[in-house]
Amino acid sequence: MAMFTLYCDDSGTHNESEWAIAASVIAPVEQWEKFREEWQVIAKDENFDVFHMANFVARKPPFDAPEWRDDEKRERIMRKLIGTIKCRATCAFVSALQKSAYDEVVPEKIKADRAMGKNHYTFAVRMCLGRVINWRRVYRRTGSLQFVFDRVSKGKGEIDEVFNRSLSESAESALSDMGIVRGGWSFQDKAQFIPIQAADILAWEALHHMKKFSTHGDQFKPRRSYLELQNIPGMHKYYDRSSLGELVAHLNSKASTGE
Repeated sequence: MAMFTLYCDDSGTHNESEWAIAASVIAPVEQWEKFREEWQVIAKDENFDVFHMANFVARKPPFDAPEWRDDEKRERIMRKLIGTIKCRATCAFVSALQKSAYDEVVPEKIKADRAMGKNHYTFAVRMCLGRVINWRRVYRRTGSLQFVFDRVSKGKGEIDEVFNRSLSESAESALSDMGIVRGGWSFQDKAQFIPIQAADILAWEALHHMKKFSTHGDQFKPRRSYLELQNIPGMHKYYDRSSLGELVAHLNSKASTGE
């Protein structure tokens, strides 16, 4: 039976951003090994060490050197990296949260009772875990799943609480539903755990898409790279005032029936 690892990264967690993103990519361990090999070849050929999408787009170090002014090179490297992600990732999940809506619509009691977190990224991670449950059920995935987050992600303590709470409520349920086992999640350096760099690209692309979509609606043309990443099986879910209101109503209904 194949062992799977999920890598997760965030985008938009800085105070100025209206949206907070959690992006996850999942694949069997052996596919991630091939991914690492291919990614390192690209990095060597294109002369970079760690790929950080925000720095790449903004042309910040190390992507501010003269060689990175070559648009053909920039387009080529994105094709290579996204091609590798599409080839090796089994599925991908994105949760995008409108921060102001979360602050206004979701009551503090529900945040506390459901361990949703005060940090917006924690909620986005929780919603990604919901996608994991569905994926495991549909494809009958069993056994443990390793979860790896970027070590500089916000809400580390709250994310620990989400996992520990799942185990304390029912270790058997946590394993069967989400693949969570004690010691099965960690916060790592994306320079050493290269697949986090894939999650970083997906998170940035999702944030860019949501910023443009919330401003221009269907009038703007999505980036080709974003559309390519959407070809990976999975689900992208966006939580605004409307969908958060529906979620609160659903949770209140469950509470009233004792679920």
